[in-house]
Amino acid sequence: MKQNLMIILLLIFGLFAAPLANQSNIYGKKINVKGDYIHPKTSMTFPVQFDQYIRNEVISFDKKQSNVGVSYYDLNKQTKITVYVYPAGNGDDGRLRNEFYKSKLSIDVVAGTVSNAKTSLVRHIGKKYICNGILGVVEMNGKPNKVIEVYECGRWFFKTRITTNELDSTSLQTLLLQINKQFDPSKLTETEPLDSTVNVSVSKSALQDSLLLGAVISSAINKIEWADSLVVKNERASGFPDLYLDQHVEALKGFLSFSKREDSHFTQVNDYTKKCLRDLQLIMDNGFLKEFVLDQFDLLLIYPQNEKVRLDEFRNWSIDKNITFNLKQRFFLLSYGKNK
Repeated sequence: MKQNLMIILLLIFGLFAAPLANQSNIYGKKINVKGDYIHPKTSMTFPVQFDQYIRNEVISFDKKQSNVGVSYYDLNKQTKITVYVYPAGNGDDGRLRNEFYKSKLSIDVVAGTVSNAKTSLVRHIGKKYICNGILGVVEMNGKPNKVIEVYECGRWFFKTRITTNELDSTSLQTLLLQINKQFDPSKLTETEPLDSTVNVSVSKSALQDSLLLGAVISSAINKIEWADSLVVKNERASGFPDLYLDQHVEALKGFLSFSKREDSHFTQVNDYTKKCLRDLQLIMDNGFLKEFVLDQFDLLLIYPQNEKVRLDEFRNWSIDKNITFNLKQRFFLLSYGKNK
């Protein structure tokens, strides 16, 4: 591990992630603004008009105007755009994915239904920083109707919601590029970049026996070193890069390598640990580590699109072999903190 990588291992009873950023005051308070609205915490500027879109209102969801939403309509009021900027806290791994699904859920609640959004990963490359994001598109009659896009940007989230009755898929992509060019999510990272020093919190479930704990720590170290070695610093400043398939694969290899190396030293190993190790070893021996991870994350990971994936074969095989191990059982949480 590189010398500048410091790990603070917090053995705590229960995995306590930093509270997810939220917009608890869902109605907010309208701010009367003449001319450009400048977000007081980040200096992001929201003009009265950009291109054909005219600003409709500025809503603050907290007293300090840290958490705001600014809406725009086109001239015919057929397309509504709302851009949100709000605090994200520390850069926990899984933060972006959690925030996207939470934001999608809020749309589903308002609509009174569960939307079958088409999801994909997106990436914004600014002058200084790189931001990763997730895009969800809900279609109606074969055309996009509702869109949500969330980027993690250091200690901030940048979210766009679009509701449209007129745009097709090509026009929608053009509009999203236009929005990101106008407001530039990477500028939010620039205001408060994350420090790549990693905090590691270990959950109570990892403390069941010493073999499991050792395997968990080995897994966390592999994940940290992969990010530190293979993801550029200006991307890590926006968020912990847990969207990469290969990173999760390396973490699982670390889990297994410790158990193989140290298994003979542990005489008291409970059944839960044995089942975890048995499942993972079977998955690896049959060449399904990548398929396992992709299945766990619904394919929402960064990996070569031309890579051959035997997902259906893996799913059938895992049922036959009674594979119960899953990555939703979090043994540890990795987090980047505030850049000092």
